[in-house]
Amino acid sequence: MNYISLIEKYLNKKIINYQHISIWWDFEVYIVDRVIFRLPKTEEKRKWMIEEMEKLSIIKKYVSLAIPNCQIINDSFIVYPLISGIQLPDEKSIYTDKVINQLVWFMQELHSIPLSEFWHKNESTNDWTDNSWLRAFVDTLKEDLHKKIGTILSKNQMNDLENYMQELFFNYESPKKAFVHTDLQNKNIIYDETRQEITWIIDFTDSKIGWIELDFCHFFEAGDDVLRKFIEIYTGNRDKSFFERVFFLARRSIIFEIHNDEIFNTKYDYIVQKLKKYKFL
Repeated sequence: MNYISLIEKYLNKKIINYQHISIWWDFEVYIVDRVIFRLPKTEEKRKWMIEEMEKLSIIKKYVSLAIPNCQIINDSFIVYPLISGIQLPDEKSIYTDKVINQLVWFMQELHSIPLSEFWHKNESTNDWTDNSWLRAFVDTLKEDLHKKIGTILSKNQMNDLENYMQELFFNYESPKKAFVHTDLQNKNIIYDETRQEITWIIDFTDSKIGWIELDFCHFFEAGDDVLRKFIEIYTGNRDKSFFERVFFLARRSIIFEIHNDEIFNTKYDYIVQKLKKYKFL
């Protein structure tokens, strides 16, 4: 597809200078005159894009942190102004009390949105559904993991990993569901260096009704102490098992990173270290 011609038609002018970003297999992104154009690569992603816009129209009524003020054009692509700030750095020191409190407040607002707001959007209240498609997907994951890390893990370690996948995809249940972002990681959190605070939360593509622990998983990367501080403030230190549930779900990231050839083929040492960090190795 000629994405540039679509943008030129929308802007009604010839484009000479632009920045192009290809985000894995989901979307092509072009930045033209400080305007972002996000274009889905497949029909499935186009439908996701439309659903995301519907969800954003609801979310913005309930959260105080800024979220993208997007406009969808002919159900074909998304347009929104380039936002100021940087993606939240990976440095542990960036997680000040101010930043943690901002993010906890955002999660509390998001998780408090009445689920009835989304039910008419056909949002499922089940995170994983035991069906033939899911079993085939998990079997594919297991086969891929055996091929890629079969020489890294012992037979017992591989059995532990497969048992974990069985529990994750078919047996795990969280005490509470809410509307969750699901991908609340540093790249989707925009930080103002001057004010030293969070200014935007972006990328609600995978947001849905699901387990609230999903929104804490990425903070495990900053360390146990940072994650525990998030949980303590969020729960008022009442839920003693919250950390264990978050860690259980956070471990799934390594499975998908191994399965992703783009990551596995370029970050082998990183994969090994993460297998150790998540106690698979």
